[in-house]
Amino acid sequence: MKIIIIKKDTLLYDEFKFKCSVGKNGRTSKKIEGDNKTPKGLYTLGPLYFRKDRVSKISTKLRKIEIKKNFGWCDDVKSKFYNKPIKINNKIRHEKLYRNDKKYDLLIPIEYNSKKCTFCRTPKVEKRQE
Repeated sequence: MKIIIIKKDTLLYDEFKFKCSVGKNGRTSKKIEGDNKTPKGLYTLGPLYFRKDRVSKISTKLRKIEIKKNFGWCDDVKSKFYNKPIKINNKIRHEKLYRNDKKYDLLIPIEYNSKKCTFCRTPKVEKRQE
């Protein structure tokens, strides 16, 4: 299955068009964390997050997770929760998922940088004894 983004807010799957959201600064094949860009590439899909009060009878093979009023998405690149769903906490920078607009009534994140990054760790520096 291939999903193609044809405009900044339109996603194409077969002959079906859907509204979508990409990074504020568009798409890139040279992703840098915190650049507000959506990475170009082939990725698996994460679970479907949805607003039960706005969307009913969802038929999908994706795992479904209801968006609660206290749900957020961590957007702090320095946080260990970065790019993950969280319960809203004033100590962690985040974007609210339960909103008045319809932006996140349905949300399917791509599996990009969603696992713990093994190559992002700070290298261990050994001290030499003289």
